[in-house]
Amino acid sequence: MPRIVAIEAPAGYGKTTYLASLPGAWVGLLPGEGAPEEVLRLVYRALLGQAPPPGPPAKLMRALLDKLPSSEFHLRVDDVHHLTPEGADFLLGLLQHPGARLYLAGRDLLPFRLLPRLVASGEAEVWGPEELLARTGFTPRPLEEEVERRLAAMPPGEREALVSLAGLPFWRHKDLEARGLSHHHLVTVHGLPIQRAKGGTYWPHDVLKEALLARADESVLLQNARAIEDLHPEQAARLYTLVQRPEEVVRLALPRAKAWLEESQWPEVVAWLGPLPEESLGPLRGLLALAYLERGESAKALRLAGGDSLSLVVQALYAFRSGKAAQAKDLATQAIAQATCPLERILATRVALAARHALGEKVDDEVAALLSESAPFPAQHLAVRSFQLYINPNYTLAREGLEFSLQAGYPHRAVAFLQAMIRALFAEEGSVEEVLAASERVLAEGHRGTRFVLPYAHVERAHVFVFLDQLQSAVDELERGIEEALLWPLWNVWRSAMELLVEVRLAQGLLTEAKALLEALEARAQEVGFEPPKLHTALWHLFSGRPDLARPLLEEVAKEPGERAILASVILGRPVAEEARATVAPSLRLLRHSPWSGPVLSLRDRALYLPGQEPIRLTEVETLVLLGLLEGPATPGELAERVYGDEERAHAVHTALHRLRSKNAPVRTHGRRYVLEGCRLDLALSLEAARSIPHLLPLDLPSLLPGDEPIYASWRARLLAQAKAVALEWAQRGKPIPGAHLLDPEDPEYLDALGHRAALEVLKEGVAWQ
Repeated sequence: MPRIVAIEAPAGYGKTTYLASLPGAWVGLLPGEGAPEEVLRLVYRALLGQAPPPGPPAKLMRALLDKLPSSEFHLRVDDVHHLTPEGADFLLGLLQHPGARLYLAGRDLLPFRLLPRLVASGEAEVWGPEELLARTGFTPRPLEEEVERRLAAMPPGEREALVSLAGLPFWRHKDLEARGLSHHHLVTVHGLPIQRAKGGTYWPHDVLKEALLARADESVLLQNARAIEDLHPEQAARLYTLVQRPEEVVRLALPRAKAWLEESQWPEVVAWLGPLPEESLGPLRGLLALAYLERGESAKALRLAGGDSLSLVVQALYAFRSGKAAQAKDLATQAIAQATCPLERILATRVALAARHALGEKVDDEVAALLSESAPFPAQHLAVRSFQLYINPNYTLAREGLEFSLQAGYPHRAVAFLQAMIRALFAEEGSVEEVLAASERVLAEGHRGTRFVLPYAHVERAHVFVFLDQLQSAVDELERGIEEALLWPLWNVWRSAMELLVEVRLAQGLLTEAKALLEALEARAQEVGFEPPKLHTALWHLFSGRPDLARPLLEEVAKEPGERAILASVILGRPVAEEARATVAPSLRLLRHSPWSGPVLSLRDRALYLPGQEPIRLTEVETLVLLGLLEGPATPGELAERVYGDEERAHAVHTALHRLRSKNAPVRTHGRRYVLEGCRLDLALSLEAARSIPHLLPLDLPSLLPGDEPIYASWRARLLAQAKAVALEWAQRGKPIPGAHLLDPEDPEYLDALGHRAALEVLKEGVAWQ
């Protein structure tokens, strides 16, 4: 029999009712009671009936286990979704007692990291909504509907008194008493969902709060807003918004704007200012635009952006992230000139320096100067430090920056340093154990209060598990990150997590799951306004055996700015700059792809690709000459013999070499010989990639080397042998590549090894396979 029964179901499904029917001690958790010390204090009192001794959680757990009798005991814990992961770990620590029987219920079971292992071992059993209903026979009614029914049944006088509390975040005993109400009467007689907390305070359920707000008139909400302005300004702002008093919201927001900007508190900015009419925002318009941009809602941000300094920063950031560094530099320079305070100047300068760095300018000295200028603003100072690491990666400095961020109370700034540590991991620097421990600390800070760091932290942990090739752990982290990102919402984090999850599912061979994720991405792209997932749709086509559908999408993405273009270029067999590889390192690891950072001769495009430059378009003769140079240094005469089998054509070769050098092709001279340095053929890169993604195998290889020239024949024989070897390798794994027989339909040994009987029979009949 399992020692734990864990129930996961939405509100209104009878979780609390079922727990109440079971024997044992009872703990009902409230928001803010999920940390280890709070949980153990409540459990100690529930099981032993006495106040717990002082001390840290570990000491308190040991004291509790020592005092419990050796016999079996039952503990019921309601609303476990309020637990932090650390609090959940300590709660499960009760299993050290052989007689422990735990009954847990909540809207989700996410805090219980050890639960899958306990289920697998038979120690735990998890019930979902359907199983709960099947066991209890309870017919759920939506909680909203049930609360409305119970409010309507109240005597009008009592209901009016209760409605006068609308908008207050919690109720005190004297609030109820002044209105002739009592907690006992509201709960036991009227059945309203209100929890009692220590200190004589009461917490109405969110559904009840919303029902009261809907019934309250303007005078009640205004009165309550003014009463809570000092202690609960965010709730007061919401009440002012409900009664259409945006000027009051702006009045409360203005003193907080500096802190929001310095500490990048974008969820709070949107919560306060997002519901207001645009025309009422006044000096806060640029701040809200910046918050929208940082949440991934670019269309909203650009619509709001005006001509003030922060609005120019928004436009500059958008241009920079769109790969338009020159435009970003100009806009950020304008923002610097219009800055009305040091914070705005620091933000604008960061964007300007990032744009200049992207344009190849040296900015190290100016970054150092900005570090000094930002010193009075700790959160921005940390942002500048993380930017410095972006320019000059250093694992040790990233670790120190993360430590400082956490100690200074800025976990949201710690995320950038965590990202830098993970980039170092993919560059074979640093310690995996250290990075995972650091990510655990960021998660812990998120659960303690700065919750909007959680989606970032979960996604970064997923990158570490990708590095370790622990793909199911990566899936778990990404799914948590996606759920957390939706709570705010943080669409940029949600999108990157979804895209990485698509890549993981493809790497696992789960095409159906990847397709479902793509459909969710496409639907959200239309709703929120970001670009549809063209790159990941192309990847899905590629893994599904449709390279013909994948290639046009990859070509389209490769022309766009940003990280997705880097990955598309790598898959297409084009070069990427060495420093750009770090930005797509997790994706490359999942795809088992090794990018090339030198020149690439593309027979498919008849072009020479150089990292970070426009492709050099080639004539047929220039292509042949470069193919010849790929085989090694040669004089024009030697090249003519190698390419045409005719040394007398040296003059034509020499002319082609002259044209190539005038186009800035990397053709050098070494004595009398010409050399093509560090160049590779796109087909050779595709063949290497096909060993991890089979449908990258260039089945049209013979048609890309069409001529009778000796150089074509030489490369055709060499590449065809490699392509057939790759095709046979996949066939031996039990995953034959469709159409692989067309590489050489007249080679009976190859067709036999490939297991393509139909093509072999046609060949025996003396008919060419079409």
